[in-house]
Amino acid sequence: MPRARAGVTCPTEPLVATAPSAAAGTAVRTWQHPSEWRRCVAYGPNLTRTTLTALVVGTVLFGINHLPAALHGRASVAAWVGTGLSFVVPFVVANVGLLVATRQPRELARATAASPDGGRPTWCRWREVPRCVLHLPHLGRTSLTALVVGTLYFAVNHLATVVGGHATGATWLASGVTYLVPFAVSNIGIVLGSRRVEGPDLSPGSRIATGS
Repeated sequence: MPRARAGVTCPTEPLVATAPSAAAGTAVRTWQHPSEWRRCVAYGPNLTRTTLTALVVGTVLFGINHLPAALHGRASVAAWVGTGLSFVVPFVVANVGLLVATRQPRELARATAASPDGGRPTWCRWREVPRCVLHLPHLGRTSLTALVVGTLYFAVNHLATVVGGHATGATWLASGVTYLVPFAVSNIGIVLGSRRVEGPDLSPGSRIATGS
């Protein structure tokens, strides 16, 4: 039964989405097989949020790393490549976080019968969000994502400046943001994927239908 408090109804089962699948009329919840994750990513509300995240974060990164050069007409080909990455990478990272939060490993399938979320934390009220992002398996993956993506961004945008000995305080500040932003975006994906939303009741362990 849902839990009600202060006018907010929080269902006890985690749902990624409540829209029915066109293939079999089931609801989108978790995924196990590669053939299933695409539906989770392409589901309308998920796609809207990850795209909006990419636009906002990409614009911020562009403003930090490339806007001055673009305004003064000194943007190189590498700068424009970096600009494209500023939008593409946050979109990919947000979706990676979403898939991390919604994946149901095979070994958890049986456990799901007793615990619908497979032992992973979910949230309905904002005060529940920290336990989702600080869940150790989630935190490990988001930290690794930030390390890999941040290093890529640093190499593209700042490595030449640092190696050439021209790094300023602003350069090091931007380098720090380069690691913090992927970490934040990855956690946004975790939050999107672990939210409990109101919708039709699902039997324990229900997954995205594969059409078979």
